[in-house]
Amino acid sequence: MADLILGLGRSGIAVARHLNQRGGRWFCYDDKGLQPWPDDIRNELEKNWFDVAMWSDVDRLVVSPGVPMEHPMLLHARENHVPVISEIEYAFNQAEGPVIAVTGSNGKSTTVTLIHHLLRDGGLNAVLCGNIGDAFTAQLRNESCIYVVEVSSFQLEHIVEFRPKVALLLNVSADHLDRHHSLKAYEDAKFRIFENQSPDDLAIIDTTFRGRSHGQGQTIWVPDLGVGWHDNRFELGSFGSFEMNSVPLLGDHNRLNILFASLAVASLGVPTSQIAHSLASFKGLEHRLETVGTCHGVTWINDSKATNPASTQVAIDAMVNPYVLILGGSDKDTDFRLLNFDVHPPKHIVAYGDTGPKALEQLPGKVRFVADFSEACAAAHALASHGEVVLLSPACASFDQFNNYTERGKRFKQLFQLLECSS
Repeated sequence: MADLILGLGRSGIAVARHLNQRGGRWFCYDDKGLQPWPDDIRNELEKNWFDVAMWSDVDRLVVSPGVPMEHPMLLHARENHVPVISEIEYAFNQAEGPVIAVTGSNGKSTTVTLIHHLLRDGGLNAVLCGNIGDAFTAQLRNESCIYVVEVSSFQLEHIVEFRPKVALLLNVSADHLDRHHSLKAYEDAKFRIFENQSPDDLAIIDTTFRGRSHGQGQTIWVPDLGVGWHDNRFELGSFGSFEMNSVPLLGDHNRLNILFASLAVASLGVPTSQIAHSLASFKGLEHRLETVGTCHGVTWINDSKATNPASTQVAIDAMVNPYVLILGGSDKDTDFRLLNFDVHPPKHIVAYGDTGPKALEQLPGKVRFVADFSEACAAAHALASHGEVVLLSPACASFDQFNNYTERGKRFKQLFQLLECSS
């Protein structure tokens, strides 16, 4: 009998490599057909390409997260009682060492990266994987270590025994409703992260969901009495507290991420004094409220990852100094009217790209339209004064002028380097 890998993105390729190294029997299939796969696995993928006549030999289907639930091969597997598991389920059953798993609509990548940093800086052997960077399976080690796994709702749909030692749910807001069809179904998928936990495990959950049933793990609600922050002091309940001279990440949302991450590593024995020390050296993630530098007293902040109004709202709410906001990019039914400027209004707004005219229409009297991205950045800098901020937080995808948000953010940083700051 054999495993069938459905979907050959990062996770599917990782499973294929692992099965191939172990000498297991397997087939693979992707709707895109044969592709220029990586050299080390290409021949094996082509040799093991699946044909419908092979169904009788399949005793398990390993599905990639990008495969829709209505895919005909998934439906066939269910109808014929062929077990279906996700890649994180496959990896979990091979892993030696505890798993810290993090899910949520926003803040997952920052939180898992921070957890990984705190563990490594505290002298513990930890690897970062999942929905960020390499697939869980690609990071499997022969020795015991702590796996810090970013987990999406798609990956949780097909778990069976997946049981994190520490599971975190940061938040849930409307997203991926084209897949889940309702907010409740999306929330239910997120909550599956807890379903196999025992009383020896820990669930760290946003207090919004207090009262909702979940697994049997011990529960810490965030924030709660004795669990929260005031200024630069963080309270971790029974794990103690710590204070910092300054917090390395902008915004209250990031203080919440710090709180979640600190609780997770404290539960594995990292002292609060070490957490405070390690936090001081954490630089945050590229393209997420990333401080690029200061020129003539004007600070540039790169939040290119903000590809929808909800993400941009987080950046707006994090602003302390006066700022010039750069919006725009490609359109995915963006509604700029969702942005709330009541508490932190920008000094100016510069809109660029395909959605620039829409910003002009939806935010009348507030927007200057400059079609080209580079020219928009130059215009924003010219509008900012000493002590102010140029904030790139576009609220749009980047595909009108860039291949992805990463490329857009890198261009923003290149433009900053081209400024004549020494005069």
